[in-house]
Amino acid sequence: MTGGFKIGAGGKFMPSAGKTGDPLHDAEQELIAASDIATSQKLPFDPKPYQARIDRIRNGIERKEDQAIAAAARDQENLRYEKTQERLDAALKLTADEKAAALKGAGAAAAQKKADKLEADRKGRAGAKSGADFLESSAASGATSSAERIKELFGSLETDANTAGDEETSRIKTLFDKLDGTANELSDKEKKRITDLYDGLDESAKTQFDSNIDQLNKDLVQGADTMNAAGKSFADNFQGSTAFEGVPVQQFETGANPLIGALQAQGAGTSEVDAAIASENQGMKGTADLQKWMIGQLNTGSKNFDSSVKNASSAALAANLQDLTARGTTIKGGMTRDYTNAKNANASARSAEESDAARELRTQLSDIALGRGAQESTAATNLASVLAGIKTGRADATTDADKERQKLLDAAANIRANSLATYGAPPTAKLNFAQQVAAKHPNFKGTTAEAKRKFPKLFAGK
Repeated sequence: MTGGFKIGAGGKFMPSAGKTGDPLHDAEQELIAASDIATSQKLPFDPKPYQARIDRIRNGIERKEDQAIAAAARDQENLRYEKTQERLDAALKLTADEKAAALKGAGAAAAQKKADKLEADRKGRAGAKSGADFLESSAASGATSSAERIKELFGSLETDANTAGDEETSRIKTLFDKLDGTANELSDKEKKRITDLYDGLDESAKTQFDSNIDQLNKDLVQGADTMNAAGKSFADNFQGSTAFEGVPVQQFETGANPLIGALQAQGAGTSEVDAAIASENQGMKGTADLQKWMIGQLNTGSKNFDSSVKNASSAALAANLQDLTARGTTIKGGMTRDYTNAKNANASARSAEESDAARELRTQLSDIALGRGAQESTAATNLASVLAGIKTGRADATTDADKERQKLLDAAANIRANSLATYGAPPTAKLNFAQQVAAKHPNFKGTTAEAKRKFPKLFAGK
């Protein structure tokens, strides 16, 4: 093969000036070119296929083929630009039998010259056709080889690009899945912290409330017991008044009046005296009775006072116990209200912290999702750009290979054109059959129809 491709500015495929004729050098240049493409497109590159080809060339597997192609290319250049005389000198001559037949008759010299010219033209045309056919065959095989190499190169680049894209996608997924997991893990820890904190506060408040209520109940019971004990002690130790009990009241009587005896001694009567004594005794009895009544009234009043004191003490105890119960109820209500307020405050604080934690988690997950999307978009854009570059490189390489193929086809066409200009068109059955018969069989005197039957191969142009 001749030609190929080279790498221009920006990693673009550019037509080369042709291969050097040294397959090893050309293969090494292709390795450099492919590496430059991968570098300019920022693609991973595997040099193993190129190195393997270089090794095969070094082992002589491809060298002979490429040398033969290079030699054929040089031959077609010779056919195109060198004079045809060198090939005419090497052309085969007419066979001895044909010469003898051509020399028979009056026009032997002219027939010999014309036969030689026809044979030389035929050989020249055959050589040109062989060269052109070889170039066209080389163009076809070269196109197949170039297509295979382009397919291998850019297929490898596409595979490497897609592999790198998959690895980048996997990296992004691993990274952001880990970030999601970390965010959720931190959120779970924060939720546990909040739960432990406020469960502890609720439990502590409940424990304190229960302890306070229990202590209050104990205090109320103790207070009631103390009051009842005091009341009982007062009642048990209360000493009723005895100041007016057993008060001696002496009832005095008027003794015998000495006048009685004197009166009796005088023979006088004693009724007036007795009456006076009786009246006096009655007066003293009345006085004694009054004293007894007074003492009894005083004793009754004292007893009533004692009862009043006891009753007042009992009433006061009952009132105090009732007040203690009411105060206990009031205190319990205050404690319950304080406990409820504390519990509600804990619930509000818990809800606020849980809300903050949930909002923080949503923010983190949203930021992570945005980061994931941005990196996935960037990775997709980069992969698309790389694949587009590979596609462009493939198209450029294909265009370059097509140009090289076209060069060979153009060279083959030039050889055919030069052959036509130099040797003319090959004789045909319709136009030159008679001339060929006359040149090759000068002694034949039959008609054209007879010549067609006698020389069918010559008529067919063979």
